[in-house]
Amino acid sequence: MKNTANESHNEINRRILLIDDERPVHDAYHTVLAGSKVGDADFDDLEAEMFGDASEPAAAGGGEIAFELTSAHQGEEGVELCKQAVEADNPFAMAFVDMRMPPGIDGLETVRRLWEVAPELQVVICSAYTDYSWDEVRAKLGYSSRLLILKKPFENVEVHQMAAALTEKWSLARAAMQQMDHLEEAVTERTRDLEQAQKQLLQAEKMASVGQLAAGVAHEINNPIGYIASNLNTLGDYVADLTRVLEAFSSLQDALESGAADAVSKREAASAVAKEVDLPFLLEDLESIVSESTEGTDRVRKIVADLRDFSHADTPDIKEEDLNLLITKTLSVAQNEVKYKADLVTELADLPPVACFGGKLSQVILNLVVNAAQAIAEHGVITVRTGIQGADAWIEVQDNGSGMPPEVMSKIFDPFFTTKDVGKGTGLGLNLAYNIIESHGGSIDVESEVGKGTTFRIEVPIAGPPMAKEVAHDQAA
Repeated sequence: MKNTANESHNEINRRILLIDDERPVHDAYHTVLAGSKVGDADFDDLEAEMFGDASEPAAAGGGEIAFELTSAHQGEEGVELCKQAVEADNPFAMAFVDMRMPPGIDGLETVRRLWEVAPELQVVICSAYTDYSWDEVRAKLGYSSRLLILKKPFENVEVHQMAAALTEKWSLARAAMQQMDHLEEAVTERTRDLEQAQKQLLQAEKMASVGQLAAGVAHEINNPIGYIASNLNTLGDYVADLTRVLEAFSSLQDALESGAADAVSKREAASAVAKEVDLPFLLEDLESIVSESTEGTDRVRKIVADLRDFSHADTPDIKEEDLNLLITKTLSVAQNEVKYKADLVTELADLPPVACFGGKLSQVILNLVVNAAQAIAEHGVITVRTGIQGADAWIEVQDNGSGMPPEVMSKIFDPFFTTKDVGKGTGLGLNLAYNIIESHGGSIDVESEVGKGTTFRIEVPIAGPPMAKEVAHDQAA
């Protein structure tokens, strides 16, 4: 049996499942919640037994809350109806469940199965008997804020108020949960985009070293990152507002469960909180915030993509390279950048082939040489040396420029740290160099003295990174 009294009120899910083995009980609920009176003496007696002497319907038209009621006469039937509603994406918000329903499963087992199908369902167990102690109920169902126990007989207003509060609680919780899920997915996706953007920025630093094509990138991404950060602060405020709404309705539920006299006032207070935070506007603005943040990350991604277009792909494989030839070719690329600032001098020792990522080592050398040129005020000398120490090959890049104080030297490998003016560098070059050398299982060190110059020294294993040696050993075995 199904009865829809009016159209849904303010998009709150007012669908209620009634599970009881006595048909007159369903009629009584319909009288209280839907205002449909059944004229029958036996029904009147049962209504008096359930609801005491108050026989007037609690919901009687005139703008009152409309509930959509669906009846089941056994627990198994109720579970099946609940399952069908979930599958149809039209779930029940709450259920009134009788404790005793012979010959089928009892109320506790029914509730347990209902929650397997619809974990968010608000449930009121109704009984005139003490079939289970509260400890037994908790042992069977666990402690849950979705469960209330109502002893017969009860007042019409109790049933009506409970139905109103619990259906609204379900709807607000569902809306908040869906919005939080959406925000979590959006934040996860955008975080992934930003992580990818950082990797792409490191790659784009190549062109910043070659022709300063990445000048001012850090400044360019600062604006979108700024309003993304602002939006996240706003999201924090909205989450706090949603928490207030849920706490208010949770307090109302506690009052209803304990039979407190201030249940009506708490319902009014809960409704006032929902109105105060302007829930419809809040949910609408959340979508706007996510959209704006998406636009910001898209801007960052476009900046990175533009830089990547100027770059060329490096081979991902480790190969044996002639480091001296690698250095010579790299200095040829850097010549136009440094020729007006310094003379390039090479002191290259005889080296065996070195297993490495050649393109990446070229990038490190290029970054160090370009930085050396920028550290020279007028005209100076940049010297590049190579040699062998034990099982490592080393490369030194020395300049006679301005040098660095200790407080600057301690930060030079940090991402986005730069002493240059906006547009002169991104602060990623030395961080990129550090990560590349680290991936080779090597080291990069610096010595500097203000007014005299700076020397960077790179050491990498001649046999290649440790991972490459392990692969070669496995292949030989």
